[in-house]
Amino acid sequence: TTGINVPGSCSAPVRDVFDSCDTDWIRTLDTRFVDAVEALAKALNDAVTESTFNVSNAACNPLQVWSSGPSVYSKLTSMSGYNSNRGVISFNSTTGHFDSQGIEVVGSFNQKLSSPIQFIQSGMYNTQSGALSVLFREKGVSLVFPNTFLGFKNETIRICSTEILPFTIYRQTFPNKTVIVGGMLKDVLDILAARLDFRYSVKVPDDGQWGGPQAGKSYFSGCVGEVQRGIVSIGGSTFTKTAIRDSVVDFSTPLFQEANGILVPRPPPESKLWNVYAPFKYDVWILVIIFIFVCAAVTWVLAYFSPFSAYNLRLEFAIADEIWLQEYIWSIVGSFMQQGQDFYPFAMSPRAVLAFWWMFTVIIYGTYTGDLTAHLTISFTDLPIKTLSDLVAQSAVKPLVPEGTNLDTLLSSSTGGVYRQVADKMLMSDTLPGCIEQTFQGKEACLTDYTALLYVARANCSKVYIADEIFNTATVAFMYPEDAYFGANIDFQFQKMHETGIMQKLFNTYWSSDAVCSSGSSTEADSINLEGSGGCFIVALAFYGLGLLTLLVELLWTKALKRHPLDCVVY
Repeated sequence: TTGINVPGSCSAPVRDVFDSCDTDWIRTLDTRFVDAVEALAKALNDAVTESTFNVSNAACNPLQVWSSGPSVYSKLTSMSGYNSNRGVISFNSTTGHFDSQGIEVVGSFNQKLSSPIQFIQSGMYNTQSGALSVLFREKGVSLVFPNTFLGFKNETIRICSTEILPFTIYRQTFPNKTVIVGGMLKDVLDILAARLDFRYSVKVPDDGQWGGPQAGKSYFSGCVGEVQRGIVSIGGSTFTKTAIRDSVVDFSTPLFQEANGILVPRPPPESKLWNVYAPFKYDVWILVIIFIFVCAAVTWVLAYFSPFSAYNLRLEFAIADEIWLQEYIWSIVGSFMQQGQDFYPFAMSPRAVLAFWWMFTVIIYGTYTGDLTAHLTISFTDLPIKTLSDLVAQSAVKPLVPEGTNLDTLLSSSTGGVYRQVADKMLMSDTLPGCIEQTFQGKEACLTDYTALLYVARANCSKVYIADEIFNTATVAFMYPEDAYFGANIDFQFQKMHETGIMQKLFNTYWSSDAVCSSGSSTEADSINLEGSGGCFIVALAFYGLGLLTLLVELLWTKALKRHPLDCVVY
């Protein structure tokens, strides 16, 4: 009965006629009273045509008998099968009431918000059978009430959104804070606009914040506050659903799960200058050098004391090198460097040691060269900050948090643990893009939504990385005013987008599943350059210098000290 006043209880004039009006079944009598008006109008029209009809003495003040009243009454009580175009009306002499076969349901409707409102018949209620026939359809749905919300009827909806790449990208911002957006938000809004028949205008929050409680104020800051105050109809971005926000606004069906992460400036790559020696740790190099001298000394002792050595046997081809320690050291170094040997001991005991040494050299050489190429072409960088605990344990990089975000509220209200430690050290950024931009300066680590950091890290692996730890996991969603009339319809559309895979497809479009920069040991492949092999040249130059220094000592021994070369103990 939309369009006709049907009160919860009958009006006084109707109650005067029907004393049982207050019962539940009769509460549509005010609507049926329209049929009585139609019947009276019919009776009056019929009576007017009679020659005896007289209106001169029809008066209520003073109250008096109307001479034509009996004629009108007679026509009322004899009425049968009168079609008023609202139903067929007949007088029931048994009940003394009018019987109406049906009650027409009329409702207000306009095709577009700007179109004039018209009243149309949307249903017919049969009083005899109790059946309701729905006569109105809109967008494939049968409606008794034509203006049931199915869409916005081309209305322009104001939406508040904060920039968070790649979900919301500000393409162009105007002086009135209206913004042209791109990213996943635009795709989602375009789908909703097509399905719910609306246009949209996106604006930047007046204070640039996401939204949180304000000291001494009943309204929140940022987009949350603008939805709360009715400045905008929808908060459209990845707003984290929290209990404190849920107390002032309603949230839509979740878009996806979100968490907070840490975007850390990447330390400079370690120098590759000494990578030529990197296949072995320093302790391995020390052991190899010690083993060279040990092997040379053992071989020399065995050759010197063995009765089977050529020198001890006084053989014709015997040479003194066979019992010189210096020659064994040089010979062992030469074989280690794959340069061969000048001589070989004659006895089997030192030869057995040399055979083991050659096998040891092959193993060491294969192990070293197998890993050498990787160390010459790859830069290794140790990424020290992997967790919140690592972040607060050092002082070179400060935690940076966008103001007015859910994380800002969480950290500021924490009373203990690592959250409190972060809160004690954290700096504030006016906006999320500003937070990320400051991270590139190398002095702060931005703490915010992981998906936003993921997008930035993929594009800037050489400058930043994402720490291993993620925290504060929650759902993100759109926001509406409390009890918004359109909320259920948008929730239904979001649910359909999830069920049909549209939401996942959009997510995959903007966030690739490829691996991204993370903490630990970072590696970067490159060709072998001067820096990678420079250590080898430096060591070679050092040995050249050592050779020149040795020559100076030899000249000093023979020229300045007037000593014979063979008098030197090392010879």
